[in-house]
Amino acid sequence: MINQAVAIFQQEILRLKLTLWPADVLVRPELPPGVSYLRAAEGIRAGERAMEAALPELRALLSPG
Repeated sequence: MINQAVAIFQQEILRLKLTLWPADVLVRPELPPGVSYLRAAEGIRAGERAMEAALPELRALLSPG
């Protein structure tokens, strides 16, 4: 129960931060249900896929002109 409360609190803090300081690029991997430290490899792969999908947008922001 405490873990859920902390997770909700963290999500709200993130939402407020993004409202105040919008990100140029926001990478949000689609994590499998129940991902945890014990299944970290799945989360890492999801992060890699999300970053690869965001690369064109990131490159466009970094390109001169």
